[in-house]
Amino acid sequence: MEAQAVGLSTGRHVMAQIRPNLPPTLQSSRDLAQLPTGKRVNVAGLLVIRQQPYTAKGFVFLTLEDEFGLINVVLRPRVVT
Repeated sequence: MEAQAVGLSTGRHVMAQIRPNLPPTLQSSRDLAQLPTGKRVNVAGLLVIRQQPYTAKGFVFLTLEDEFGLINVVLRPRVVT
C-alpha cells in the first residue's frame, strides 16, 4: 500500500516478501549474470516498463524489477499474440 500511495517503498521490496512462496526454479536478476547467454530462464518481478514501438515488428520489451535489480525481457511476436 505504501508503494501505491507514494510511488516508492521504504521497507523491503515486494519481491523479497513473496519470493519464499514462488517456485525455487525462478531466477533472480542477481542470478542471471552467472548463466550462459541464450539460456532459457523463468523470472518474476514487478513490471516497471513496457515498450512496443511500431518499428519493432511486433516485439515487446519489458523491464521487470526484483529485490536485486532489473531484468530486461524481449517478447517475440508469437508470444505476444
